[in-house]
This record gives sequence, structure tokens and C-alpha cells, in this order.
Amino acid sequence: PFQWQWLYQLLVEGSTLAFFVLTGYKFQPAGDNPYLQLPQEDEEDMQMEQIMTDSGFREGLSKVNKTAGGRELL
Repeated sequence: PFQWQWLYQLLVEGSTLAFFVLTGYKFQPAGDNPYLQLPQEDEEDMQMEQIMTDSGFREGLSKVNKTAGGRELL
């Protein structure tokens, strides 16, 4: 009947809402998720890593600016 057509749309929208709420609840992030944990490094490890990553690639180099006339400024 014509007066009950809105009930079909209400059921469709309600079931869609229930589906998304249930999906969001089931797949919420867990508190002890190993993929979301930050690495716990102490200060010595960080200093050692900095020493290991610093290379002497730019050691002794200086930047040279050129003017419109072609002369070099140091």
C-alpha cells in the first residue's frame, strides 16, 4: 500500500546505518596494537645513529654565488 512505502526506505537506511556502526565497532584500533607502537630508543642509540649517518660528503665545500655579469662571489 501507498502509506507504507516509507517503511521500506526506513528499513534500508536503518540497516545501512547498523552495518556501518557495527563495522566501525569491530575494526576500531586496539590499545595494544603492535603496528602502532613507537620505537623506544634511549639517547645513546640516537647519538650513535647520528654519528653513523653523518658523512664527510660536504666537508670542505663552500657555496659560490654567481652574479649577472658572470663573476663569482665568495
